[in-house]
Amino acid sequence: MNYDFCRMYIDFQSDILTKPKVEIKEEILEELKPQECEDRQVVLHCEIPLAFHFGMLIRIFSTTYLYDAHSTHKSDLVHFENIVLGPAWKQIPPGERIKFSLYFTGLPKTCSLFHFKEEISDQSGFSFRNIVRNDRDVYHLKLSPFS
Repeated sequence: MNYDFCRMYIDFQSDILTKPKVEIKEEILEELKPQECEDRQVVLHCEIPLAFHFGMLIRIFSTTYLYDAHSTHKSDLVHFENIVLGPAWKQIPPGERIKFSLYFTGLPKTCSLFHFKEEISDQSGFSFRNIVRNDRDVYHLKLSPFS
C-alpha cells in the first residue's frame, strides 16, 4: 500500500473537516441576548371558579399574548384546549366550573415577570398581570369572568 498517498489523503481530509473560526462582537451578542427564547412552550391552565346562575359564554381570540414585563417581547398563542376561538362562543351551563388551557411560544430566557392579555376591541378580554416566571413555564390562573 502506498503510505504517502494515505498520508496525503488524511491531510487533505483534515483540511476539509476544519471549521472556520467565527468571531461575533460582544455588543452584538448582548443585543441578541434578550431575543433568545426557550425551545419549550408556556402553558396557562386557566379556571373561572363558577359560571353565573344563568350560565355564560366564553371564547378566546388569536390576539391573546404573553408580554415580557421588562422588554418588548410578545409570545403568541399557538394552541388552546377546552375553549373555542372567537368569534365562536362556548356555552357553560349554570354553576359549572370552567377550565381551559392556553399554549404560547416561549418567553425570553431573561424574562422573570410577564403579563397575560387578550387584545380585543371592547376591553372585555382576559387579562392577568405580573405573573412570576417559574422554571417549568406552567402556570395555574384563577380568572374572573370580568378580568
